[in-house]
Amino acid sequence: TDLRDKFDAKRRFFSEGIRDLGFEIYDSGSSFYIWARIPGRFKDAIAFNDMLMRDAGVGMTPGSAFADSDRWDSHVRICIAREDAVLEGALEKLRTVLG
Repeated sequence: TDLRDKFDAKRRFFSEGIRDLGFEIYDSGSSFYIWARIPGRFKDAIAFNDMLMRDAGVGMTPGSAFADSDRWDSHVRICIAREDAVLEGALEKLRTVLG
C-alpha cells in the first residue's frame, strides 16, 4: 500500500505539471508510467523527444515505439519510477523549454 501510494503521488504530481504544459494525460493503469498526448503545437513525438533531449536534457519514449500504427505518433510514455527530486528537476526543465 505504501509503494502504491508513493507512485500515485508521483503520477499526480508529474501529470498535473505536464498537463499545465499542454499534455493530455490518459489513464493507462500503469504504476510506473504516464501515457500522454504531446502538446498540440507538436505533431511528431520522435521529433518532439529529440528536441526535449537536446534543449531540456529530458527524454520520453515516443508512442510509435509501442505500435504499428501512426495513430500513436503524437503520444509519449513517461517513466515516473525515479526519485522525487529527479522528477521535480525534469518538470522544471520541461517548463523552461515548453512553458
